Amino acid sequence: MTIIKAVLFLLAGYLIGSIPWALIIGKVFYNTDIREKGSGNLGATNAGRVLGTKVFYIVAVLDALKGFLAYMILKKFDPTLALLTAIGTVLGHCYPLFSNFKGGKGVATSAGILVAVSLTSIRYFRLQVGIPLVIFAGCALTTQYISLGSMSAFVAASIIAWIFNPDKRIAALLTALTVFIIYKHKANIKRLLNHTENKFSLVKKK
Repeated sequence: MTIIKAVLFLLAGYLIGSIPWALIIGKVFYNTDIREKGSGNLGATNAGRVLGTKVFYIVAVLDALKGFLAYMILKKFDPTLALLTAIGTVLGHCYPLFSNFKGGKGVATSAGILVAVSLTSIRYFRLQVGIPLVIFAGCALTTQYISLGSMSAFVAASIIAWIFNPDKRIAALLTALTVFIIYKHKANIKRLLNHTENKFSLVKKK
């Protein structure tokens, strides 16, 4: 694999990740620019907080598909390029070209990648996706802190990958995504420590 090829696929992933679904759905269906509401973040949580829980799930799925499809399509041709392209989608989601480089925090898109890289076997899927999903849901439902649930889930996924997955490239990828997600949540961490973090209900109707 040449450096030029790697850069091109990373860039392709970045462009895919730059599609701002939260912004598109807000403007097209609700006549609302969510960059001007709530935290101003173009992620699923802010979209849900501003436009309702249903929109939270819609945006989360669409953002997850960016990472999921980028990896799954290219995996058949070159697993390494698939990983690079997937990483590009996360960078694009967080720093989107189509929205002045101000996007989300990469959780949903990274979750899509997590699901994709865990489909190699039922065992890995149950461990790498099942356990983190339970942790996320339990944390988010009991505390209503999506940020805490997201970070906890990815920390768990990384640890599980290092212990059980023989493909350490996957473990390294999930660890890199986890570190990046924690970095993107540094303001949330401060608010969690100060008990001022915003809450969001996964079951609240609007």
